[in-house]
Amino acid sequence: MGFWSWLADTAQRHGDDLSVAYTLDGDPLPDESEVKGLAGHRGWGPVRVGNAAGTQRQHDVYGHVLAAASHCYHHMDMESAAPQAVLNRLADLAARRWHRPDDSIWEVRGRRAHHTYSHLMCWLTLDRAVDLAAHGALEGDSARWAAQRDAARQAILERAWDPILGAFTGTLGGGDVDAAALVAPLIGFLPPDDPRCRSTRRVVTDRLGDNGLLHRYCHDDGLGGRDAAFLLCTLWLADTHTVDGDPDRGEELLERVLATGNDLGLLAEEADPATGAPLGNFPQGLTHLAVIESVHRLAGAP
Repeated sequence: MGFWSWLADTAQRHGDDLSVAYTLDGDPLPDESEVKGLAGHRGWGPVRVGNAAGTQRQHDVYGHVLAAASHCYHHMDMESAAPQAVLNRLADLAARRWHRPDDSIWEVRGRRAHHTYSHLMCWLTLDRAVDLAAHGALEGDSARWAAQRDAARQAILERAWDPILGAFTGTLGGGDVDAAALVAPLIGFLPPDDPRCRSTRRVVTDRLGDNGLLHRYCHDDGLGGRDAAFLLCTLWLADTHTVDGDPDRGEELLERVLATGNDLGLLAEEADPATGAPLGNFPQGLTHLAVIESVHRLAGAP
């Protein structure tokens, strides 16, 4: 309940939008600056203070909140979920913005684009909002939410699927491969055994796999520096195997990620595929949350 109270207070304090991140006090992130003269851990610079992502627009944040609220409603109680005013606002934002370009989950430093992952997460936002409204847990324009959810789904299926590549691409109409496309079956957008999901997994593994780990993408993101294997993506890959009836492969990939942890079991954001050495933000909350989710999926696997 404390988290939802913090979220509601933060959302109300900062107007009509929701940033990807705030300080613990609910304030905007400090401005970003680069520390010159520091090579970074194991030479993987640059070293930055603050985070410019606080000023970015990342449409996927709406989906994370609505998915959590839906989980609370169906598995706990609505008293543990965010106030309706916040959820309604986020659903309305997704309905208005899903078709607009954003900066994406990877916080790229370039022109905004129609990122497939962001569209998928807006679809998730609207799908869960419609479901909550059908159960009487939300009072909003559910007919509009449903119409925009279906429009987002059609756009993804028509413009993100590349039949020549045999995969969902990182951006609508683009030819790039992005591991974030793996989430489609994990959020219920398509069944895990859908041929497009399986083909996407094969292409992503072939193009982004590296010694049992997975990179996010292989294009220039404008951030500079080197990009190691991203552990969240490897765990997404593990989950797609698990939900598609191959928990052994899912567990194998999970163990590969866990092997990169330190003596306390703490995991980084990235890892060097050659050595398993932790790189990037450390410890990384996203990685640990994804581990919990992977274990939960494996526990429910037949």
